[in-house]
Amino acid sequence: MDENLKVAKAAAAKNFERAQQQLADDEKRLADARRDVEKKRLVVRKADPDHSSFEKSAAEAAVAEKRLEAFEQRVVDAHARVELAIAESREASIAANLAEIEALGRDIVDTDAALLRLVLETERDGRAALRKIYALIEKVDALEQHVAIMRGEDINKSWSTRWPALTRSYFAGLVRPTDERVLQHLEYAATSENHAWNRGKEKLRADVLATVRKAS
Repeated sequence: MDENLKVAKAAAAKNFERAQQQLADDEKRLADARRDVEKKRLVVRKADPDHSSFEKSAAEAAVAEKRLEAFEQRVVDAHARVELAIAESREASIAANLAEIEALGRDIVDTDAALLRLVLETERDGRAALRKIYALIEKVDALEQHVAIMRGEDINKSWSTRWPALTRSYFAGLVRPTDERVLQHLEYAATSENHAWNRGKEKLRADVLATVRKAS
């Protein structure tokens, strides 16, 4: 959230608290003024109009009435200030939330872009790695055939000596560099314990998995 919006939101909330407190104080004073008016009205009603103290009691009652009117107006004004503070606080909160929504939206776009780049680069690098794996297998096969021929062995006598020997690799044979959904196949091979067992690569997978988990 923008720092200015934070300050505005906090200021609006503080202003609302002050307005509420002022309203509570004014309502208490108003209640005191009402009680005072009732007392002075009672004094005037019981007073003897012919007595010298009557005018004083009546004047005090009139002042109390005016004071009551003033506090009533003050409470009305305090209510208005509270409503205004509520509106300002609401607007500040809305502005802050909208700004945060915009910032989070940018974060989503940035994260999407990073993930998309990661996937696309992984696909590109995966295809390149598969091409290298198949090329290396061809070289090993050629050397192995050469050794077998030099020994006078029949390289076609059984399936165990047929080439290409794709089981040399964890991935070869399951997926090729030209496959459309290369990442889907790579993911299956990487996460499948059965595939690792079928290739005799349980330790390889376990070691790599341990490294990945340690890094995370």
